[in-house]
Amino acid sequence: MQVNGGGSVGSASSNLSTPASSSASANAAAAAAAAAASASAFLGESDLQDLSLEIERERSEYLEKSKSLQEQLRTLKNEIEELKLDDRVSVLDQLHREQAEQVHLLKIF
Repeated sequence: MQVNGGGSVGSASSNLSTPASSSASANAAAAAAAAAASASAFLGESDLQDLSLEIERERSEYLEKSKSLQEQLRTLKNEIEELKLDDRVSVLDQLHREQAEQVHLLKIF
């Protein structure tokens, strides 16, 4: 390719930003829509039912996993709260608790 004083290279790049490029993207979108329509024509009723069942099964699995993760999150939050409470207990509070347990054990025997 020969370039003579700002020749064809500059004009080629200016063509990329013209309205022709926006009509090309519109044509591509129309072609994609036509392809999707023709693909649905090739799918039979049983194929559509199979896809619907698969989507419903995956949705159900997702909901089960989500419920399980919510339960795990709730458990972890409770454990964290318990640990926070333990951190707030002073040494004297811990000593009192241990002595109270010892007294309770002595009363049993």
